[in-house]
Amino acid sequence: MLKVDTEVLIIGAGPAGSIAALNLAPFRSVIMVDRLSEPIPRIGESLPSAARPLLADMGLLEEFESQNHYPYYGNQFNWGTNSSIETDFLRDLNGHGWHLNRPHFEKLLRKTARNRGARIISPAKVTSLEQYENCWKVNLLEEKGSFSITAKALIDASGRTAPI
Repeated sequence: MLKVDTEVLIIGAGPAGSIAALNLAPFRSVIMVDRLSEPIPRIGESLPSAARPLLADMGLLEEFESQNHYPYYGNQFNWGTNSSIETDFLRDLNGHGWHLNRPHFEKLLRKTARNRGARIISPAKVTSLEQYENCWKVNLLEEKGSFSITAKALIDASGRTAPI
C-alpha cells in the first residue's frame, strides 16, 4: 500500500481549483498543483451577480469588493446559435455583476486557500498518474526535478488544457 501524502490533490489553481481548495482545506489536507506560478491576464472575464451570495458564504465578498472590479449590469451572448441572448441584472436581487481583473481575483482565491491550510506547488506539470485501490499517485515535474504525490482523492480543475 502506498503512503498517502495528502487527502485531496487538486490539479489547477485557477478559480475552480482554488475555490475547491479553500473550502476543503479547513477540514482536509489539500495540495494544489498549477503549471503557472502566477495567474495570467485574461480579457473579457466576468462574474455574474449570482456569485455574490457564494462569495459571502465563503467569506470572500468583502475582500473581493475591495479589489474594485468594474460593475456590469447585463450580458449579451451568442453560444452556438445565430441569435443573441440578453440578460440584465437591473432587477436582480443580487445586484450587478463584475468585469474581473482575473489575476487579482485568482490571487485572492489562492491566498485564501493558503491561509486556510492548502499547500500550492507551482509551477509544476503533471507527467503521469496512476490510480490504485485506495489512492492516486501523480508524478510531477518542476524546476528542481521530478517527484510524486499520493492522494486519496484527485480533483481535475485544469481547465481547457485538461492534462488529466
